[in-house]
Amino acid sequence: FALERLADNEQSAIGEFIHLTHEKADFNTEYKGNKNTDSVNIGIYKVYTADVDLMNSMYFSAGIGNTDLSLKRDGMLMDSSYLSYQFQTGFSVGRMHKAKGFLGVFEVSVDGLYDYQTGHQLSITSGLSKFNRLVSGKTRYEFIGRFEPKLNFEFGGNDLQKRNLQISPLLKCGTGSMT
Repeated sequence: FALERLADNEQSAIGEFIHLTHEKADFNTEYKGNKNTDSVNIGIYKVYTADVDLMNSMYFSAGIGNTDLSLKRDGMLMDSSYLSYQFQTGFSVGRMHKAKGFLGVFEVSVDGLYDYQTGHQLSITSGLSKFNRLVSGKTRYEFIGRFEPKLNFEFGGNDLQKRNLQISPLLKCGTGSMT
């Protein structure tokens, strides 16, 4: 959900948002089980258009998530629940180029994510035995750079019979404990 408004100069829009997420993952490898995460993030973004063919944007968000994890292996059951605190920021620059039969949008973006998972109890059950193990908090981070040209070629015919070929390669590189 976002509320967006034009800035005073009418070349930029500013928005505040809230992002609600529910993620569900099922594991069926040597571990069987599931992971459910519910999170909420709030943030702000700004989109600036210097001219009709150039646009840049930036954003910042912060949020909290709760994860429930349940895994089973060799008759042993492991259950855990923990909180995560997340901070994200990024920016992008996009340029559009038009020619007869061609439309290209070239976008460069950089994003950063910091995620702190709180310390929590891991409950382990094996047969009739049950014990808890303290899992220390963990910090994860990620930085990603992307270059993504979107190339659209238009071929033949009249306006009703034109054919398009769209190519969108993605060059992505990153670093961090999540990549």
